[in-house]
Amino acid sequence: MQGLHEEMEDFCRYIAPVAPESEGRLLALKDVTTTITSLVTYEDARIEVFGSYRTGLYLPASDLDISVLLPSGGADLIPIYRKFTRSTALYNNIRLIPAKVPIIKLEHRKTQIKIDIAISVDGINSSDIICKYLKEYPQVKPLALVLKQFLFVRSMNEPATGGLGGYSLILMIVSFLQYHEKLYGIADKNLGQLLLLFFQLYGFEFNYFFTGISCKDATYVRKSERGRLDFKHPETLFVEDPNDSGNNVSQSTYKILNIRKAFAFAYNELTKGPRPTLINENEEKRPSYLSRILYLPGTMIQHRKHLERLFPNSEMRPTIIGDLNDYFYLKFNNWSEEGGVVRESAKEVPLSDEEELGSEKDDDDKESSSDSVVIIRSKDTNEEQKKQGSGRNQAKDTLNKKYPKPPKESTKKKKNKKAKKNLEETAPQADKKKNKKKAKEVVLIEDDQECPPKKRTQSEKPRRSPRLAEKLKRKPRMK
Repeated sequence: MQGLHEEMEDFCRYIAPVAPESEGRLLALKDVTTTITSLVTYEDARIEVFGSYRTGLYLPASDLDISVLLPSGGADLIPIYRKFTRSTALYNNIRLIPAKVPIIKLEHRKTQIKIDIAISVDGINSSDIICKYLKEYPQVKPLALVLKQFLFVRSMNEPATGGLGGYSLILMIVSFLQYHEKLYGIADKNLGQLLLLFFQLYGFEFNYFFTGISCKDATYVRKSERGRLDFKHPETLFVEDPNDSGNNVSQSTYKILNIRKAFAFAYNELTKGPRPTLINENEEKRPSYLSRILYLPGTMIQHRKHLERLFPNSEMRPTIIGDLNDYFYLKFNNWSEEGGVVRESAKEVPLSDEEELGSEKDDDDKESSSDSVVIIRSKDTNEEQKKQGSGRNQAKDTLNKKYPKPPKESTKKKKNKKAKKNLEETAPQADKKKNKKKAKEVVLIEDDQECPPKKRTQSEKPRRSPRLAEKLKRKPRMK
């Protein structure tokens, strides 16, 4: 399994985030924070990133998970959703998914990165737990990246559609490593051997009907002991949340039996041995194990090329942990001093006196990183943006006064015009003359007189069917 181990290491190096991807995600985060904080009630909102971006286990096609919380506690997603629907120049595919924890799903138009916005504190706590497990077990990261791609290719990675989410998958990997340590003492460093044993455990040996997973206790538990037996759907996977023992992280994975079949298929394919695959344009072939169970879709490669075109001279950015509303990104390709005008170079923005004072205060509390420059946003920037918005509205008013728009016609007039046009097109010229004469002749009738009966014209007389006319022409038969 040494060949599979080396191939997994190469795959993790290739799939790891590159500089243009980190730049694109920072740009998407900046735009989302500005749109949310533009609302009056959400100026002081706490906006944080959680999930795969916070832990560093994200694929090129992974979503950005963002949580929004007000200082008073909680928040309402409906005004945020309305704000996003109005700003369609920056976002598209905006949807509000009602669930136990409602989510706004959208796509950043420029970078084509998908974003999920929710109101949750559990996501931040869960990402901190994953970071702790990553330090404890270094084998988690390569196994997680390979298994995430394996599930992504088969559309089994979305909990909303019954798939296995990233948090529950990592907890399954951690519990597998804990079980492996109990059997063999020390976790194996050969990634290929660990991947095979993972597929063997969860593809053949694990009993999903009666057994659950608990990483906190480092054991497998019975569902009946935790009160998690579901008689309608006994196959549901039970993965205990380390933060809350009563919470099942994988409650929504109703496709677990299909996932189990996929794990069994992967084990059978990997035991067959490597397969020769094309690696160069010169038709050089090399034996490959991973090509039997996963591949890189063309959309993922195109998305990476798209970001490389947007940010050609970019640098790797660190992940942001904390409130996004308190941060202002300086070394940024598409950020400038005045209203977000695009700059060619990525030089630092000169700071004002208030901003320098704010950055000095924060240096005492927080450790400053050498990779990125982070300062607290001053109040002057928000006031300038408001002034710019009011100036734009004044310019629109002056243009409307100079060049007023023509008054709109009422709907009745429009309908009458359309009806007259249709009559003129359909009616012949002779009928037009008759209608004009009738309109000119006005008959006055006194109160005592009765209205004369209307004479039917030839066109208004009831027509008889040809069969009835023939019957009337025939002579009656003699008896």
